[in-house]
Amino acid sequence: MSEPASLQLFFSNLVATVGAYEYIFATIELMINCFHIFILSRPRMRISSMNSILLGIALADIFFPLIAIKKKARVWIFGSDECTEPQSLLETSLDWFLYTLRDDFRRCSTWLGLMLAGVRTVAVRNVMNQNYNHISQPAFGWKINFIVLGVSTFFSIFYYFRYEVVNNGTFWTPPATCAQYPAGFRVPNFVLQEREFYKAANGLFRTINLLVVGVLAKFLPCILFPTLTIILTKELKKAVRAREEARKDGAVGKKKEVATRFVIYMTVSFVIIEFPIGICFCIEAASGIYSQGSAASSIIQLLNMVYVVLTLSHFLICFSMSSQYRKTVKQIFSRGPSLQNKAKSVISVVHNRKSQPSSSF
Repeated sequence: MSEPASLQLFFSNLVATVGAYEYIFATIELMINCFHIFILSRPRMRISSMNSILLGIALADIFFPLIAIKKKARVWIFGSDECTEPQSLLETSLDWFLYTLRDDFRRCSTWLGLMLAGVRTVAVRNVMNQNYNHISQPAFGWKINFIVLGVSTFFSIFYYFRYEVVNNGTFWTPPATCAQYPAGFRVPNFVLQEREFYKAANGLFRTINLLVVGVLAKFLPCILFPTLTIILTKELKKAVRAREEARKDGAVGKKKEVATRFVIYMTVSFVIIEFPIGICFCIEAASGIYSQGSAASSIIQLLNMVYVVLTLSHFLICFSMSSQYRKTVKQIFSRGPSLQNKAKSVISVVHNRKSQPSSSF
């Protein structure tokens, strides 16, 4: 066996092995992310554009584990032995629609992470400029969420229509040992087939599609993420020096530093996965030969599985770095704040909305 074939087989087997346990992490991620969304949607958290974008990221992430959970649910309901019927036309079409949704909202999550870093960068560099006050408002964050969703959905339309569900001309017939089926029973096999439009001109449109998705949706964000991280790190150092020079304003300065550190950690969590996936997309496009079982395709599938685990870091980062987030969690699990605490919460919200730049950290 040649070395490329051995490498391809290795990654294919690794995807199968890891995929067998993906539903466990997907279920955990879904439950934690639902709780994460609940916290971010509380009134005391809806006070800044950063939190609006964080809520958008959490809503996008909730779609990602659905495929793994659906696959495992099918095994539990219908089984996975030799007597299990193949997927019907409706189920195969539903699966492809779910894959498209996952592609769409996965891209939204990445771009919103980039927007989060971008908004924070603009905010910290224009603290004293009143013309930029609007970017700290919750409404501005939601505008970004909807714009990103619209642009990402445009890309996903091309992704969806790249394939079609067809009967490959074969039929599944149950083995003789499956007594529950009547004699002569058979059902057609349905598969995803790439449309002829994408195969034309030696796969020119497929190559363009892969390059555009790989560069704009994966590779380019990974160049912008480190750039914004470097800028934010420099601004963070400036804030530290300024706080040391003005001890009396230390509390406010420290809050701004924590918010900046938070965005830096979030950007790192996106780069870890998106950068290698972007490289794999570009490799597939450059090869000119597409194969669902290729090494690059298998690596993309593997990293998508790892992404399910990585999305848990969004909740952990918020919980560990945001005092407002922890207070909200504590409030939910307690009987409720006293009237004095409620008054303090209202004062805190008013103060945060007036501060420059606004954040709930």
